[in-house]
Amino acid sequence: MVAQLFGQSNPQQRAGVLNQLLGSVGPGMLTGLGGGMLGKLLGQGNTGNVQVTPDQAAQVTPEQVEQVATHVEKHDPTVVDKIGGFYSEHPGLVKTLGSAALSIALASIAGRMRS
Repeated sequence: MVAQLFGQSNPQQRAGVLNQLLGSVGPGMLTGLGGGMLGKLLGQGNTGNVQVTPDQAAQVTPEQVEQVATHVEKHDPTVVDKIGGFYSEHPGLVKTLGSAALSIALASIAGRMRS
């Protein structure tokens, strides 16, 4: 589902999602994942706070993001809520994606209400 959302996002939104994922676990835990731009971003000895730019995010595939999200969720189960919260701030995108995006956004809102 994250891959579908990511694939329909603009470069700024893609960067935001990647930064949410990186913020949940840090680049050190993800250095073994993904090739292409994602591998370059995380494999260059980056151990500090990596911020993905929209230009960099535009080069990452939805499949890579799905792989990263699955890995991150094992270490931070709240990451899906965080991504849902991020997308709930972008209602135009949620409208174009339909029910998949809506379910993520609603899950995030419900999670915040429980907290």
